[in-house]
Amino acid sequence: MTGRDRLALALILTFGLALRCFHLTSEFLDAHAWRQLDTVAMARNFDEGSFIPFDPRVDWGGANGYLEAEFPLIPGLVAAGYRIFGGHEVIGRLIVIAFSLALIWAVYRLAIAVDGRASVARGAAFLMAISPAAVFFGRIVIPDTPMMFFMVLALIGYVEFARSDSTRWLAIAVGSLTLACLLKLPAVFLGPAILTAPRRASICPWQRPPTICGPPVVPDRRGPEGPTIDPTLQGDWRGEPTL
Repeated sequence: MTGRDRLALALILTFGLALRCFHLTSEFLDAHAWRQLDTVAMARNFDEGSFIPFDPRVDWGGANGYLEAEFPLIPGLVAAGYRIFGGHEVIGRLIVIAFSLALIWAVYRLAIAVDGRASVARGAAFLMAISPAAVFFGRIVIPDTPMMFFMVLALIGYVEFARSDSTRWLAIAVGSLTLACLLKLPAVFLGPAILTAPRRASICPWQRPPTICGPPVVPDRRGPEGPTIDPTLQGDWRGEPTL
């Protein structure tokens, strides 16, 4: 990434941040208010009571308020912010905005991994930065934006793993997809996109490109006769060797 590309990405992130800071300190009275209130209620109960992430509680759930919910990553982060900085409602919005900015970067990085052109990556990141839906959900305290970030990060990991066989990228992909599915179950629909990401035959033999016009033809190194059919690759016309 050149200095010009870094500057362009920084400007896109800054513009996206400015859009998401609209009514930053407002109360949770906008759309999806009940979902935001449940999230901050779980965070407050974590802060005031047990900080066990597998026992989320809400205020309307009875004596103890335990409920079945997705993995409470966002309530846990908000509760940690409450313990460090105090019970300020803006903490929840700032955490989601941070994930939203990370999503813009992830879209940029995915475009680089898939297409390779910085101009395409800048365009993709800019569209994510100014998208009305991305701006709205990038500032309300629900787990949708973090789920999207981990989904895109999983795609980046699988694409880079298919390219380089790097176990580090594979671990990033698996961990990110796991977190995305724990945050919101619809992340499982990322599966078809992941199956199409690896292209190399060593990773996905079933995706080997078909031979269109017959068995492979390779140069004959034994003489000047020109190209001949490699005898080790004869068999059927799908390019599968006969041993």
